[in-house]
Amino acid sequence: MMTKTIQERMQEKILILDGAMGTMIQRLSLTAEDFGGEEYDGCNEYLVLTRPEVILDIHREYLQAGADIIETDTFGATSVVLAEYGLQHLAREINMAAVTLAKAACSEYSTSDHPRYVAGSIGPTTKTLSVTGGISFDELQDAYFEQAKALVEAGADLLLVETAQDMLNVKAATTAIQAAFAALHTRIPVMVSGTIEAMGTTLAGQTIESFYIGPLPNEDRTDVPFNKKRFTPGQMKRGTTTNHRRAFLEKCWILRIWGGSTLPVGVAERRQIIHVR
Repeated sequence: MMTKTIQERMQEKILILDGAMGTMIQRLSLTAEDFGGEEYDGCNEYLVLTRPEVILDIHREYLQAGADIIETDTFGATSVVLAEYGLQHLAREINMAAVTLAKAACSEYSTSDHPRYVAGSIGPTTKTLSVTGGISFDELQDAYFEQAKALVEAGADLLLVETAQDMLNVKAATTAIQAAFAALHTRIPVMVSGTIEAMGTTLAGQTIESFYIGPLPNEDRTDVPFNKKRFTPGQMKRGTTTNHRRAFLEKCWILRIWGGSTLPVGVAERRQIIHVR
């Protein structure tokens, strides 16, 4: 079955991205045994190896609910985060297994009229270069490269750098992604998801515009969304009061809205991915 690319599909309809993986796992009240032992309890990403059917069923639930795009269970699957559980040596295996599970779920629900897509989830890690430190730019970039390369090799349709709180982390991630594309001689779309605090900037103090201006070449960027509950409807509307911010928002292909936020003035007619939380 020939499947349209996600860019082609976005020209046809609003696409729905799945919801949170973590809360879906929490509701199951899994035991340490499910995670492979006490020392791995809470490492959701390890479940793709220890309890793959659990993750597969979560993907199925979102697809049954109508999701067009599902995220891999890899939010914390860089070696940097996995090292906290002594699992850093499994980073590549975990990322590839997660894509395989998500693609298997999509294959069950995809049709020629309603194709489904896999987004390789790349979280912010537990380090922020501008705030907490504890890691070098090169070390973080290497970890992101390993993850991005595995996700692309395994067949993800797009990559999602999500919940970013520090533009230096985003720079490390997106630089690593470009290096992975070069190594694999291929390219797929990339989304960057930023977290905006109540003061109107990231935790590290960077502005909203930095997400559009800095992270990615225009040809790769598919989405520049902002994270749930930290970017209120009022803030979004105030964000369109300057020509600079209006231009920034209107240039985004799609804008993702969490938690009941409303679209900013002038963007309501744009095609969007709505993230269901």
